[in-house]
Amino acid sequence: MGANGRLFERLHIAGVHFEVVMPIIPTYQEPLGSYINRFLECFPADGSIWILGQSFGGMLGQEIAKVRPDTNVIITNSFQNNTGLSKVIQWIGNKPDLVNLIPAKLLNNPKLQIPALHGSTSKADDALVAEMLASQDPEYLRWAIWSLLQWKPVVKAPIRLILEGSADYVTPPTKAPGTIQINGGGHIMAFTHAKEVSEAIQKYLEIALGW
Repeated sequence: MGANGRLFERLHIAGVHFEVVMPIIPTYQEPLGSYINRFLECFPADGSIWILGQSFGGMLGQEIAKVRPDTNVIITNSFQNNTGLSKVIQWIGNKPDLVNLIPAKLLNNPKLQIPALHGSTSKADDALVAEMLASQDPEYLRWAIWSLLQWKPVVKAPIRLILEGSADYVTPPTKAPGTIQINGGGHIMAFTHAKEVSEAIQKYLEIALGW
């Protein structure tokens, strides 16, 4: 859940410039719709936009697309509703008060995390997971977790491309038609399997859009 631009630093797609848009801090118990309207101020006001959303970022991208039809969304290790989460997380989602009982200082404590569950396979990966969590505002994490668990969209947003890791334990692979699966990819596969993720996006842009 810890947003950090380093997650995408290894991605490379010819002719494409990536700009990491960091999340803004929500107000107390801010409704998702209100947050999206404020978050949109971080994007260009005119023209089409492309969003590569990872995990919770994929959810935000889909909500932005509902407000701005000129938005093109690619999601990695994300979901189209909360049933795309692991069974344990879904169980917690049925008990939202549990999230509010978790002390804020525990939410972004790297020592309480298991890097392997995020797809970590090396000390560099472990360091990234720890950095992502430690750098995030714990109250933002609490709000993001609560919003995610309560997310039950009535209308699905159009998604250009869906990438998922075969070894993702946070958002388990669905193998849905049209989904591209990255073999061995965990939840941070944009970092650990950047070459495969980059190639999949590059191929999509070349075939589907003629780039």
